[in-house]
Amino acid sequence: MLCLPHEVNEHIAAFNSCPDLDAVRDKFHTAFEAFGFSNSTYVRFHLSEYDRLSSQIFSQQMVFSTTCPDDWRSRYREQNYHQIDPIFRRCRQSVVPQVWPDAARDHELNRMQRLFFGEATECGLPCGLAVPVHGPGGEFAVVSLITDEPTREFVQRMATYKHTFHILSFHLHVAIHELLHEVADEPFIRLTPREQECLKWTARGKSSWAISEILALSERTVNFHIANAMNKLNVTSRTHAVAKSLYHGLIEL
Repeated sequence: MLCLPHEVNEHIAAFNSCPDLDAVRDKFHTAFEAFGFSNSTYVRFHLSEYDRLSSQIFSQQMVFSTTCPDDWRSRYREQNYHQIDPIFRRCRQSVVPQVWPDAARDHELNRMQRLFFGEATECGLPCGLAVPVHGPGGEFAVVSLITDEPTREFVQRMATYKHTFHILSFHLHVAIHELLHEVADEPFIRLTPREQECLKWTARGKSSWAISEILALSERTVNFHIANAMNKLNVTSRTHAVAKSLYHGLIEL
């Protein structure tokens, strides 16, 4: 895992040149794979919301992108682990990267939190680095980078390289922030109540057909409202529309 300055700059430039969120998602995982990380996750939310997030909303909307195994993602959601995750706790209280073994050795961990690390290892996520990114107004993100390296070697390597990954994670966050923030330059955008309802149910993982049943509308009408909202938000996917709407408070879950 060798981090050369020109390689880091190339990845930063790639983040900044991404035209949409899907492109950022692809570049994110590619960049950190190049430095030897087997899995990676980017999560963003506002700190004021964290304690009120259900596991479903957290996993569907706050987890921007992840390559972690499905069995771990299911376990994380089913056990509501985002509420007790020791790594997130340390990141919320720190501005520097957190090496997993340090969090695992915390003498204040309860039984459930110790179990958390054991289950992560069983799911193929033995060790990693968590990078906190704090923004204005309580904006918060965590970039989790998982490795298959032996723990001792990884900890030694991170003593040298963790701040490089901190810089890369910050630029990733900025690229995502800029794409989500585009709507802020269009202050006259307003979503109709129907558009808000349709996006709200989309955010909860419902299909157009399911939304039509919930709202007593035709599926065609639901698609019409979602398409109108996407046009107003200047996005090309439902995922991007939901992300922008949630970020700017245009819809509530």
